Amino acid sequence: MKKRTSSVMWGILLIAAAAFIVLSAFGFMHDVGVVSIIFTIVFAGIIISNIPAWNFWGIFLPLAGICIIYSDAWGIQKLSPWPLVLIAVLLSIGFSLIFKTGSRNRSYNGNAAQNNASYAGYRTEYINQGVNNIVNCSTRFSSAVKHISMNNFERANINLSFGNMDVYFDGCNIPSGHAIIDINGKFGNLVLYIPSGWNVDVQTGTMAGRVKERNRPNVSANSPVVTLNGVMQFGSVEIQYI
Repeated sequence: MKKRTSSVMWGILLIAAAAFIVLSAFGFMHDVGVVSIIFTIVFAGIIISNIPAWNFWGIFLPLAGICIIYSDAWGIQKLSPWPLVLIAVLLSIGFSLIFKTGSRNRSYNGNAAQNNASYAGYRTEYINQGVNNIVNCSTRFSSAVKHISMNNFERANINLSFGNMDVYFDGCNIPSGHAIIDINGKFGNLVLYIPSGWNVDVQTGTMAGRVKERNRPNVSANSPVVTLNGVMQFGSVEIQYI
C-alpha cells in the first residue's frame, strides 16, 4: 500500500512537471526555466515522501535546494548557496536530536553487503551475521539504530554522513581478545553503546568535532581490547558504557 501511494505521488508530481513545462513554453511562466521546474518537482517529491517518517535530512536539504533555485526571485541571494546548505544541515541535526525516535524494525540474517544499508527515516536494525566476522553499517541522510549480536566479533566499519546513528554492541563477544571499530563520519552524531567489560582504546580523530566517553568503567587487564579508529568531521562521537 505504501509503495502504491508513493508511486501515485510521484506520478502526480511528474504530470505537474509536464504541465509546468508546457506553460513555460507558451510564456505563462517566463521567469521559470524548464530545469528549475524539474528540480523543484523532484525536491518537492523528496520532501513529501520524507515527512511521514520525520526524516529531517530528507526535508531540510531539498528545501534548501528549492531556496537556492529561486534565490534571485525571492531576494535571498546573500544566503545562496552555502549558507542555505549549512542552515539545512544544522536544522536537520537539531531536529533529529530533539525528535529522535525509532519507528521501524527490521532483522537481517545475511552478510555484510545486506547489512550495509541506508534508510529513509528512523529504523532499528538487528545484525547477527557478517562476512569474516566483519560488520558494515552505513547511514546517510537519516537516523538509524543498529543492534549487533555476534559470537565472534572482530571488526565494525561504520559510515555515517549527514545523519544520526546509535550502535549497540552489547550482544557481541570477542573471543580473540581484540576488535576494531572503524569510523568514517561527517556531519553526523554517532553514539556507541559498549559493554562495560571492554577496554576501549580511543584513536578516533576529529575535525571540528568531538569524542566523548560516559560512565567509563574500570576494567581488568585481561578484558577484550577494542580500538576505535577513523575520523569524524563536523560531528560527534559519544561512547556510552552499558
